Amino acid sequence: MPPKPSQSALSGQAKREAEKHERAKHRKDNKREKRGVQQQLRQGLPFPVPALPRLYLIGSLRGLRLKPRLSIKEQAQVEGMELYTIHRTPAICHAAIPNANYVADAEIPRFTAIRFADCVSNSDQQQLLACVNDIRNAGVKFKTTKAHGLEFQQLWLGAWRPYRAAPALTAATLCSVGSERTKAIRDQAQQNLLAKLDKIASKAMRYLSWFDLPTATRMKRIHRPIAKTTLAIDNLGKQVVAHKKWYEEHPDRASTSAFRMGGLGTMLAVSISTGAGTGYHYDKDDNGHYYSVIFPLGVGGHLKLPELGLEMQVRPGDAVFFLANQQLHKLTVDASCSGSEQIVLTLWTDKRTTSMAAPSTFDDFYIIDNDADNDGEE
Repeated sequence: MPPKPSQSALSGQAKREAEKHERAKHRKDNKREKRGVQQQLRQGLPFPVPALPRLYLIGSLRGLRLKPRLSIKEQAQVEGMELYTIHRTPAICHAAIPNANYVADAEIPRFTAIRFADCVSNSDQQQLLACVNDIRNAGVKFKTTKAHGLEFQQLWLGAWRPYRAAPALTAATLCSVGSERTKAIRDQAQQNLLAKLDKIASKAMRYLSWFDLPTATRMKRIHRPIAKTTLAIDNLGKQVVAHKKWYEEHPDRASTSAFRMGGLGTMLAVSISTGAGTGYHYDKDDNGHYYSVIFPLGVGGHLKLPELGLEMQVRPGDAVFFLANQQLHKLTVDASCSGSEQIVLTLWTDKRTTSMAAPSTFDDFYIIDNDADNDGEE
């Protein structure tokens, strides 16, 4: 027979079992406390948040916002502040920051930022990356900036209003440089990317519809009036010839679906970063009544939102909807992937174009006074 365990061994085993039980109890209590906090956040919002799919909520750590954008001096003050990270873990996949300046029935997005995990599968990511590489190989010119040099390159596609009397197609969309064969190759490469993006964007839009249906509905429809305004080529001045030729080359271009982009915007920026990412900035030409959306491919990073005291970890294939027009922000490149390319697809709705094609009767920012409901109660 095997020897009986000594009294000290039994005592040690009992101690370990007690510690294990205590840790399990602590985890259970911690989960219960977190669920309570999440429930309180949901109950305090002026709009419903469905229980499923599970959405982790966290409020701004910086208090109320009294204006849509900071001054340059104020920006410098918040840029150096430490930020709390909303990690991307198995327990926290989808996460959102409620919009403290939300007003019901005023065409205001419900969230300042909302991250949806795994909106683009690995195979779809590879196909999108292949589309981007086809565009580069076709010789389409990406633009650079003095601040970043070749470490940050960007290409714009879509319909916008570049300080003109009418919306216009971007130069890259028109593919107006080179031989007819070269232009055809470039055009096809870009159309392949737009078609693929339009198809895979449905999952991100479906998630958004669950949590912010009014904004999702507006986003899915705005391409129609913008497309119709852009198609009114009689008012395009000097660009009328280029636009007319572009539309006549393919019949499918003279339809609103050519500008749909999955309902996520009417402009697309393809950004390629091999450095630290972008600097802090506002996207002032984005319409604040709609979300701007980013899809990082290949390499993730952190979307930093210093006015909120928060940053979101973003992995390849995630989608983040946020108010780029009103939130100072930058997207970093994952430091563990040094030397790798981070390709980001950014979609937005141009503010000047919508002001012409479908102007809103509401402001895009309202100051919320939390003490207003307490007047006269003291």
